[in-house]
Amino acid sequence: MPMEVARRGIDMLFAEDPAGGRGRELAFFGGEPLLGFPLIQALVAEVEERSQRESIPVSFHLVTNGTLLTEPIVRFMAEHRFRIAVSLDGDPQAHDANRRFRNGRGSHRAVVAGIQLARSIAPEQWSRAFAVVHPSNAGMLPESFDALLELGLWDMAFNLDVGCAWDRATRGRYGAALRQLGDRYIGAYRQGRKVALNLFDSKIAAAITDHPYGLKRCSFGCLELHVTPAGRLYPCDRVVREDSDDDLVIGDVWSGLDLTRRDAQVTTKNAMDPDCAGCDFRNRCIHWCGCVNHIMTGSVCSITGVARSVVFQLGGSGYVDSLGKRLGLLGVQAVVPAYPQIPTHCRKAWKPFDVRQRVVSDDPEVVSGAYERRYVEGRHRVVVMDGEVVGR
Repeated sequence: MPMEVARRGIDMLFAEDPAGGRGRELAFFGGEPLLGFPLIQALVAEVEERSQRESIPVSFHLVTNGTLLTEPIVRFMAEHRFRIAVSLDGDPQAHDANRRFRNGRGSHRAVVAGIQLARSIAPEQWSRAFAVVHPSNAGMLPESFDALLELGLWDMAFNLDVGCAWDRATRGRYGAALRQLGDRYIGAYRQGRKVALNLFDSKIAAAITDHPYGLKRCSFGCLELHVTPAGRLYPCDRVVREDSDDDLVIGDVWSGLDLTRRDAQVTTKNAMDPDCAGCDFRNRCIHWCGCVNHIMTGSVCSITGVARSVVFQLGGSGYVDSLGKRLGLLGVQAVVPAYPQIPTHCRKAWKPFDVRQRVVSDDPEVVSGAYERRYVEGRHRVVVMDGEVVGR
């Protein structure tokens, strides 16, 4: 990215205030952003100086494939308190199925070496992983979960490659792997390990609140803008790709944000697909995600049968609800956290107060030894003490 384009993007960062005074975030993504590390250094210096001068807090975020990490880079990220996510699809077989160097060699070993270096310097900063689930590795979810957790990457986002063809057999492998993954997920909490997993956490949160995604919806250009090297603006990083889709461009760094185009896209995105309106599981689905819809169908408001199938496997089949019950999050035990480290999404969905005493459950599917709490949320208000319901 040319420095002129980057600086104009920074001007927009400080000029706009979509979050209502809660500060700003500058994120670097690609491609591989560390290919332009000198630019990142220069921009961070300028942004921090301007942040102090204008009394506007700014945080930094970076997504990297981990292959270019060096000690100076890691220490720079630590010094400037970057939030970091590493693209790692799991174990060697799952990762190298799609992430190879130009010479055909798998990149897993290089990524792991970079992560180990980074965690030797700033372990808490390097704990988040973005894993792409592709038809070629869809059956490897449990092994990938184990591999990421072993590396210390406890905060996991498994994201389906929705631009690929998912035939019935592949979806079947994915569904079977999900259930094995659920057992690993439960097992991690039984062992007292810290873990967050978007595939399950967000759906459990949606069940708690009876609200789409449990917490929030895609802002699609309302709370964030994505600047390409050519200076064009997009509503989401997932639709930038080769910067060739004029229909999704909502301005540029020279003329600014085109509110008319942005608002038209948001209105279209929020218009529910007629096939979704009568679905019992629409509140467990991301049918409102404009970028995913566009990748799958070319329209920001249309969803495909593949996505519906995946939603059914996660929500409609009741499997995630069964996980929530095993963890003491849903059903009669809905207000009892069966473990001390509540998943990220669920922690935001719950409103805890008044820690009382330890709970011992006779149900072998519920993790015992939790603390009794009272919660008020959406449809549930239950108080459990010593394994018995004492109030609603």
